[in-house]
Amino acid sequence: MQTLETTHPKFLKLKSLLAEINDINAAAALLSWDQATYMPPSGAAARGRQLATLRQIAHGKFTDGAIAQLLEDLQSYAADLPYDSDEVSLIRVTRRSYERAAKFPLTSLPDFLSCELNATRSGQRHALKTISRWYSHTWKGCLT
Repeated sequence: MQTLETTHPKFLKLKSLLAEINDINAAAALLSWDQATYMPPSGAAARGRQLATLRQIAHGKFTDGAIAQLLEDLQSYAADLPYDSDEVSLIRVTRRSYERAAKFPLTSLPDFLSCELNATRSGQRHALKTISRWYSHTWKGCLT
């Protein structure tokens, strides 16, 4: 049985875009780990800007119309494959993640990241509670 991955170039394009986004998120995770474990506090502002830039790029690439169009184009092809196949599962999970991420406007990301940076800088529970309150108040219902 031929699979969507071997026969449909749009699936390969989707995987390629998702790999790029994953690489950006992995770089951000590494910078975040470094900030939490080794970086002196005086570097927090610069590191926060770096993390914000990477997260904005990743979010922008993921919520770009290209991903939405690929998901739409692949839906009819995926219908011919078993529901639990790797290809159909990736399309299904990506679509759900896309729909959730698209509800979080890119223009509001800097505000969220600024709250996150302040919490990281202070390292206090109060700051984390502030993020939680801001997040639940601002985005209530967006990510469900």
